Amino acid sequence: MSYPYDIRIDAAGRQFVCEFGNSRIQVFDREDRLIEVIGGSGAAPGAFNNPWAITLDSQGNLIVADSLNHRVQKFWRKKQS
Repeated sequence: MSYPYDIRIDAAGRQFVCEFGNSRIQVFDREDRLIEVIGGSGAAPGAFNNPWAITLDSQGNLIVADSLNHRVQKFWRKKQS
């Protein structure tokens, strides 16, 4: 990990880690296993340029402060089937 700046834990116990240095969000399960990587370097929708902070809204959606792209991005929670 490169400069983990922020972390949030959802109702299911998943850990969302805002990794500033690699411009991504890593998601870990309750057993600390990596289950998803969100983003990567860039300016396209879904990519980041040094994400600074994250939060989860009341619906479990991820909101990311994308610092050097000067924007906030929202990622909707995947529905469980």
